[in-house]
Parts: sequence; structure tokens; C-alpha cells
Amino acid sequence: MTRLLCLLSLLCLSSLSFAQVSSDAAIGIDATVDGAAHTITLHWKSDPGTTTMSLFRRLAGSSTWAGSKKLANLDSVFIDSTFEIGKEYEYRISKSTKVGSTTVSASGYIRSGIATRVGDEQARCILLIDTTYLTPLRSELQRLESDLISEGHLVTRVHVARTDAVANIKSRLSALYSANPEAYSSLFIIGHVPVPYSGFLNPDGHPNHYGAWPADMYYGEFDGDWTDDVEGDSSVIYQSAPGVYDTVMVQNANLNFQGDGRFDQLQQPDAIDLRIGRVDLYNMPAFKKSDTALLRQYLDKDHAYRTGAMQAPEHALLDDAFGYFGGEAFASSGWRNFAPLVGRNNISQIVGTDSAKRLYWLDSLSHNKYLWAYGCGGGWDQGAGGVCSTQDFAAQDSSNAIFTMLFGSYFGDWNTKNNFLRSPLCTSYGLSCAWSGRPYWYFFPMGMGHTTGDAALLTQNNTGDYAGHLIGDANGAYMVHIALMGDPTLRMRPYAGPASLNVTDNVAVRQVGLSWDASKSLSYNVYRASVKANTFTLLTPQPIIGGSFIDNAPLTDSMIYLVRAVKSETTASGNYNNLSYGAWGISPGGYPVGAVASTDEPSNSLSVLYPTNGNIATIVLTANRSLNIAITIVDISGKEIAQINNGRLSEGTHRFDWKYEHLSDGLYFVRAISASGILTQKIVVRK
Repeated sequence: MTRLLCLLSLLCLSSLSFAQVSSDAAIGIDATVDGAAHTITLHWKSDPGTTTMSLFRRLAGSSTWAGSKKLANLDSVFIDSTFEIGKEYEYRISKSTKVGSTTVSASGYIRSGIATRVGDEQARCILLIDTTYLTPLRSELQRLESDLISEGHLVTRVHVARTDAVANIKSRLSALYSANPEAYSSLFIIGHVPVPYSGFLNPDGHPNHYGAWPADMYYGEFDGDWTDDVEGDSSVIYQSAPGVYDTVMVQNANLNFQGDGRFDQLQQPDAIDLRIGRVDLYNMPAFKKSDTALLRQYLDKDHAYRTGAMQAPEHALLDDAFGYFGGEAFASSGWRNFAPLVGRNNISQIVGTDSAKRLYWLDSLSHNKYLWAYGCGGGWDQGAGGVCSTQDFAAQDSSNAIFTMLFGSYFGDWNTKNNFLRSPLCTSYGLSCAWSGRPYWYFFPMGMGHTTGDAALLTQNNTGDYAGHLIGDANGAYMVHIALMGDPTLRMRPYAGPASLNVTDNVAVRQVGLSWDASKSLSYNVYRASVKANTFTLLTPQPIIGGSFIDNAPLTDSMIYLVRAVKSETTASGNYNNLSYGAWGISPGGYPVGAVASTDEPSNSLSVLYPTNGNIATIVLTANRSLNIAITIVDISGKEIAQINNGRLSEGTHRFDWKYEHLSDGLYFVRAISASGILTQKIVVRK
């Protein structure tokens, strides 16, 4: 009954503010760029009610906005010609507008630039994986790891059980991070990893929802103190007004007492250090699939999206069942983000707040594909009035939006049965979702090639650079509940690059040769990393044409080589060098000292015939002459797993069967070392 009354009161309150709409509180900015004319032109909708308007600019990543430029009230265009090519800039427009008798504050943000570069050097991604899935999803998790490498992330795995204490998990992550803080950039939580809870808060405003909320940011913040010292009783300390305290029945999940393992912090104690996202599809029985099957489906579509096999047009759908809501204008979060992401003219709105129209949004998503979608309305754990419910998502199973934002009561506390915020991830299409309204989320940097995790970090660490909430940042900004549901490494506009990479070692002249299937319309970046490194190093300062590259200064360690296509991408935000999903391979290193080879002698060859019986691979080596040849199997780190041959082989073709039934699924390499050079071939073990 309490939730029903809250829902009705929210809907009634929103209907009283009919003179204003949520878009009044947002400035949707998109941009056109012209390298020849050296201009960035910002566009937004002119509003005759504007009373004051100012523009600010700064280099992306700067901690302060530069001085403001006053704009004329009816302006809708700003042309910037004072920027540097290759640098990324951030623009902010703020204005006051008279709507009826009410003065409305509005803001908008965009990143822009020409020929900017993003993703050349990325630190490691930590995969924090629920051990429940290690066996049934072994191949999908290994594919994800390979996918991350293909996009420039080296990977560190941390496996944890559902019964592990959150403090112990944090200690393991802290040990990694403190040893080298520059080594890690992202934390991808996979499965029902134990959920940290923190705070005495109710950002959805309901007295019975006051207490500790899920706080995944705990796992990615390493400088502040997280305490469990406050002697609190969430059921009696709710303050309804200054000096007025009510006793309310708080949900058991939110109770927070001293020493109970739930932390005290209402706000994050320090800036979050890692880009964090979680895919946890446990306890979602409405979808009639096991959590393992749902997670497999997610990893399959995650792979399909990265490689360009799953796409959506750059169009956004917005359903606002709250309206202006006394100035909070929750859906302004959609209007503010969508313009720089897909363009002001590519936003469709579901009109009306009548709850009878609640399936219009989902109906639209079922029949059309969208890159982005936003929906908000009076909520409960499993839905939002005027939008849809978890059960609706399950029945349709075709919510065709890649990235989603939702807002409403209760479901922002996401670790509940059939939770609405997690529902888009359970469909056949959705890849991320965020509770955007208290506070507003900021995804606009994705228009210039940045990731969902970049947006999460920007939103979590917002201390005033961006409007956290139009009627006061206390309604959500810097609070512990801000969390991304989904993969934190995803970008807009992914595309497939080279399908494979051939790595050839030439011992005689200490060179590693790379070759790949090149497109005439693309250029390429080549990267290299020691398997012990934390980032890839760019070997080609400028993208190269063609399908080959020679590394004349290889490392002594085993090396990972990565080739990614580069194309100039112009979006509704600006222009940047968009990097493809790449192809990678390994050179095991370990060059023999004093090896000599004639540069004009015929080459040896090495190939692998994939098994027909599931446990044996056949290695085929053709020797150019009688040679001492060492043939070994090494793992991805360069560690020797097996020795196939260590002696003289006659000229001609030789076949060796390698039994690998004792090995885990994964990537391995066969390496043949002789005076003629080093040959390497990749072997994929799948049982």
C-alpha cells in the first residue's frame, strides 16, 4: 500500500507542473566540424523565453571551466575557431528561461574536436568473475578476454565465490591496484559477485527505502576510508523535516547497523579510481532462463556488438512519465545526453504520461532499433509507471536499445528479484543501463569515442563540474549508489578490423614480421606489449597503409602484437580517429643466442590441423633442410607447456600429434625454433 500511495503521489505531483516540461531544463547540443575551415560549430534550439545564456570551454580533462562568454538570448549557434587540431574540448552552455511565471535553469554539455585520438594506450581491465560461471561459461569468458585484448585492454582476472566477504574481495583488488596504480583502468564485474552496501540514504525519496544501498564503487575506490562504525537504526532515524523524526518500516535489505558489514558512507569517501560496470543477471526468473543462460546471452551479444555484427541506427527514444516534476526534470538527463550522441533531430519522444500508454515505449523498442533509450515514471522494484515492467521486458524479449537509462522509485536499489534496472541486460539486445535522474548521468563523451566506463567515472566523480541535479546536488551527486549495469568498456560505433594477424619471427636479423588482411580504404595502428606489461605501446606514430609491418626491436619477453584499423569518424559531437576491433597474436620471444641463417634460403613452414576427435591437434612442420628444430607448446604468458621435438629433423614434412586433454580451454602457441628462425602458430583449445 505504501508503494502504491507513493506512486500515485508522484504521478499527481508531476501533473501539477504542466506549464513546464523536462526538455526545458536541458540544452541539447550537437556539433558540425570542418577541418579545412578550422571550425567547430555548436547548435542548439533557440528559445524565445531565454533571459540569460553563457558558454564555457575547457580542454577535456581540465579541472576548471574557463571564463564564460555571454551569448545573446536568441542565439542557437556558436562557432569556435580558436582550438587546436587533435585536442579534445568540452563545452558547457547554461541559461535561464522564463516558462510561464517560472524561471527554469538549463544546462547542456558536449565534447568536440577534430582528429582527436582515443584508446591508443589503455591500462589493464580487471575481470572480477563469480566462480559459479567459470566452467559453464569458460569459452565465452575466454572470448571476452580475447575481445578486450582486441580493443587494446590487457586483462587481469580475479575469481571470487558468492560466499566471499566484500572486504576480502576489496583486499585482493587493493593489492593489485596499490602495487601499480597506473596499471589498471577498468573493473568489469561479472556475475553475482558479493554486493557491497553502504550509507544511510534514500535517493528515491521514500521513507521505507532509507538505509544502505548497493555500492559497487567500493570495489574501485582505493584512497578513502570505508567504515562500519555508526550505531544506526534505519527504521527510526528517518527525518521527514528539520527536527521531525518518523519511525518507518524500512526494508530488511536496507537495514544498516554497526559492525554488520555494511558501510557508513552516504557519499563516496574519495574519487573513484576505476571505471566500473557490472553484469549480474542472478535472480531474474521472469525471463524463464537460468542466470547462466542469461549471462551467456549477454556475452554473446557483447561480442556481436564489438565486432559490428549487432548494430543499431543512431536514434534515441525517450519516454517521460514524470514531466517537469517541480524542477527535478528527470528526463532532462535523456535530452541533455542524446543530442551530442545521436543528434538533436534523431530523438523520438513517447507523448503522454497516462499509465495506460505504458507499453508504447516498449512497443516502439520492439519494432524499431535504437542506439539509446530513456524512460522514467513512478516506480517499484520491477517497473516504472508509464514505461513498462520487468515482466513486459521478459514477454517481449526484444527491447532493441543498446544503451538504456531508466529512472523511478525503488529499482535503483538493483540487487532485488526481477529488478527493473537489470532487465534490459536480460533481453536479446540491451548492453547497459543506468538509474539516471538522481543524479543525472553524463554519457556525452561517448560521442567522441569514449566508453560507458568513462561515463560512469565522470558521473560518479562529479562534484559540481556538471549539474548533478537541478534543484540541488544533494539529490544524488557523489552518492554511493551510482552504478553502471553493463560492460564498462563499450563504445559507440564499433567496427571489425583485420580478421587475423600472422606473426613471424626472424632470428637471423632479430625481427618480427606482421601481416594481416588489409582494406584499401583503411589505415592501421600497430601496438606491442610484453605479456608482463600493463599497456600496449603504439609502434606506429602515424597510421600506416597496407597489411604488413616489421618490428626491428623486439623485446626479450613474450610479446603480444595488436593491429587495429583507423578511420576518421564524424559524429554528432565532432571528429576523432576511431579504432576498430583488432587482430592480435603472440611472439613467444626467447631468441637463441648466435643463431645464423641465410637470408635467401627457403623458409620452413608450420601449421596446425585442428582436431577431429576433440583432444588431439596435429602439428605439421616442413623443414627446408636437415636441421635441429625445437618444437614446444607455450601458453599465453610464454610459459612452456609441452615439448614436441628437440632434435634433428630431415628435410621435408613432419607431423606430430599433440594430446591436450589435461589442459584448460584457452589460447596456446606452437613454437618451432631453429637456425632458420622462429615460427609460431596459434592453437585454440576448445573441449
